[in-house]
Amino acid sequence: MDVYIKTQYSVGFAEIEVGKELSGIRFQQDNHEFEAEFIERDPEKNYYKQCPMDVSLISFHQDIPNKLPKVFEKLAEGFVPEEGCVAKTFEDLKHKGGPLYNIDFYPANLRNFLDPIHDAHEQSMKRIHTFLSWRCKSERDFHFVSKLERPKGSFDRNHWFNLPPCYRITGSILPAPPMLNEEFTCESELTSFLANPELSPIPIELIYEARKILTTGNSRSALVIAVSALEVRLKVFITNMSPSSKWLVDNLQTPPVEKLLREYVPLLLEKPDKYLDSVNPILGEIKKAIKVRNDVTHKGHGPNTRKVDKFINQIENTIRLLDAEEGHTWSLSDHVKQT
Repeated sequence: MDVYIKTQYSVGFAEIEVGKELSGIRFQQDNHEFEAEFIERDPEKNYYKQCPMDVSLISFHQDIPNKLPKVFEKLAEGFVPEEGCVAKTFEDLKHKGGPLYNIDFYPANLRNFLDPIHDAHEQSMKRIHTFLSWRCKSERDFHFVSKLERPKGSFDRNHWFNLPPCYRITGSILPAPPMLNEEFTCESELTSFLANPELSPIPIELIYEARKILTTGNSRSALVIAVSALEVRLKVFITNMSPSSKWLVDNLQTPPVEKLLREYVPLLLEKPDKYLDSVNPILGEIKKAIKVRNDVTHKGHGPNTRKVDKFINQIENTIRLLDAEEGHTWSLSDHVKQT
């Protein structure tokens, strides 16, 4: 038996053009094959240029453990556990309709099968949200993802039945999101972006975390996290551009970030002069940011919020510059922060 698992999400960092869908976006997550669709949420409001966007994720599963096909057949027929009872086998799924039970009320073999799949769906959605909000130059918290409905299963991708929910992600829709169609012109571009293994989400998440913490007035923690984001991105960049350097990067103490950016990174590039023209005006602030970070960690000094905000801007610009040198040329668009 082949089974498809589908989850749907609402995102608050981008919208889609009315009458437009992006579909057939294929990628892998945790050894699962996924197909993503980006769909307008409210097509009836066609007097707007943009519509809120939903993301649908579908994964395909062929190796169904023994006895689970019977459970899925019962679910497809609408059977659920009897009220207040835990179903131990497919034979205990007798009651049609009734309350919305979570996965703990269903046979353990179903939970063991669905839990890692649902985890992969959740991680895929976080990855999509993180990458696309970075691609759209949004400073929105990457946790702003809300689940629209319970997951669904299908044997043919035409007829879908309800699955018990394993988790629920909640969040907020933020105003004035950028338009996804202005960032991606076709499905192939979006597929290439999401499937690119070189673009690490960790520095992006750290930058977002630093900005969020800075809004609470905690400038010290914000700066420490932002500098860590740059250090991580630089290590990933060096490893991607020179795979033979991975052992050295992972095991030896690295030189100062400013020195690496000025002297080592150009050695990895085909056109170092162009890179140096872009990075040299930034290096002074990067060096100051790292010095202040060191003072924070060793002496407990607290920099003011405005200074840290400026440091974070320049750190983000540097990260985007490294993105561009890896081939992500969109990262140097007009959206990049100015000092």
